[in-house]
Amino acid sequence: MNEEVEIARAFVVAAKQARFIALLANPKRRRRATATLAHFRDWDPRRVVTIPPAEQDPAAILRMLQGKGAGDSCHLISEASGLDGRRLALAAALDSVVGQGMGTVVSCVAGRLAYYEGEDPADRCLLVRSTTDQ
Repeated sequence: MNEEVEIARAFVVAAKQARFIALLANPKRRRRATATLAHFRDWDPRRVVTIPPAEQDPAAILRMLQGKGAGDSCHLISEASGLDGRRLALAAALDSVVGQGMGTVVSCVAGRLAYYEGEDPADRCLLVRSTTDQ
């Protein structure tokens, strides 16, 4: 299974998963999906872990992700075309994403752990699905 499909199946509400997956998979329509990331409201609330405002910097987010099992690299889905679809070092990706106001999902462990950066600082969160979650 492709990592982006795993992200959608793990973190997007069931009613919106199929459309999001279809848009991401279609090169002609992918931009339509990534454009929604600035104000994405379809995350499964059971998977969202808010980040306290004092910890919304790249170094603190990196520590949180590593504490939950993130490795050294990640896959990005982003409205920033220069980042979208790329695999980067996690620290470099967070430096490029945090505070930029561009909707981005930083997938650390496919279908298990990601970071979401929305347009507004209040939109920043971890997306976490444990191995016991259905």
